[in-house]
Amino acid sequence: MKKAYNNLKIASIINFITAALLYFIFPKYSITLAVIGIILLYFTSFDINQAHKSKWWLILIGVLLVFINFISGIFVLIGYDTVQSYLKDNNNLIEKEEEIDKDIKRIDLLLKLGIGMVVISGILFATTTWEVMNNLIKLILLLVLGTLFIGLSIFSEKKLKIEKTTYSYWLLGCAFYVFTWVAVCHFEYFGSLFSYSGSLSDLAYLTTYLIATILLFITSKKFDIKRLLYFAYTGLYLIIYHFLNYIAIDFMIIMLIITIINLVCNLIIKKDSNSYLLKVSRLVSYFIIYPILKNYHAYTPIIVFATSITNIINLAVISTKTDDFIDNLLIPIMSYIYVYVGVSNLGLDAYSNLLFAGIFSLISIFIRFTKKDKKVYITTNQIIYTIGILIFYFSSIENDI
Repeated sequence: MKKAYNNLKIASIINFITAALLYFIFPKYSITLAVIGIILLYFTSFDINQAHKSKWWLILIGVLLVFINFISGIFVLIGYDTVQSYLKDNNNLIEKEEEIDKDIKRIDLLLKLGIGMVVISGILFATTTWEVMNNLIKLILLLVLGTLFIGLSIFSEKKLKIEKTTYSYWLLGCAFYVFTWVAVCHFEYFGSLFSYSGSLSDLAYLTTYLIATILLFITSKKFDIKRLLYFAYTGLYLIIYHFLNYIAIDFMIIMLIITIINLVCNLIIKKDSNSYLLKVSRLVSYFIIYPILKNYHAYTPIIVFATSITNIINLAVISTKTDDFIDNLLIPIMSYIYVYVGVSNLGLDAYSNLLFAGIFSLISIFIRFTKKDKKVYITTNQIIYTIGILIFYFSSIENDI
């Protein structure tokens, strides 16, 4: 199944690169591409049954991307065809859905129609009177809606016994509980300091992510939906970031701490483990390069160097535990970028090039001894190593002149 997802992974990487390059020119466009990239990566975590249920979303995403990021859109459409072919070849592995009694279906449909009418009425009421309602009434309304959907979920679980309906109502209830807390922070219910724009904004974001993460863990456990752990563990990383930022730790030190957390996760979790924490830590290991590249020149060189070296070690550990095509392509590229970031900011003059070439060579030797059977990895390494040595050579000539 992993090979069937390669085109989707390439499409997501194209989205991330495009988003990074155009962020300062077209921020909204870049954020849209990044979100779609995350959705595509999320899709690649699906097993065969989840992919079968969600495959039509790939067509919608592919058609959308054709208009806003053509190359990425083509890869998504090719990826859909690859996934579709895989599903056809392995049709016997797809679980058949259980048939539901017709009377139960009618009750479920009437219940959904009734709830739909309630929600539409609530939206109409809110849009016409939202501005004149005080903040307390708004919070009570959101809490009531959340409790209503949780109650319907329990009713569906106990009486109708329809798992999809139970899960949908539960998610809506949890979402309204999170919206309630968002409203508390947005409307400055505890004062202007404890809000998303106040001096305690990091604490406001931290508590929001904490509530959402707890609900995600509960939902994943209750309905045995492991893919929700992607979002739950991502929430944990965001909680750690905002906590460190709240206690006023330097940004680059925060990046170093998060990198150390990633390294520990990659060291203690076994290669064959299907741990979602390991998968999230790998994604964070890749995405963290953007804020480091954007900000490294503004921070203490020795901290930047330590962060870069720790990231290189982390990527080296990942390289010993993955056989994925995208990993084999990205890890050597990112390792060399970290070498440049770590060394170029030290201000060592003539010695910096020597240190640069030395670390370059050590990484190359490590890859040769650990990845002899990975042609993509070796080829990528050789190309970048050659370019790196040429840069070193010409910069040395320039220094001599």
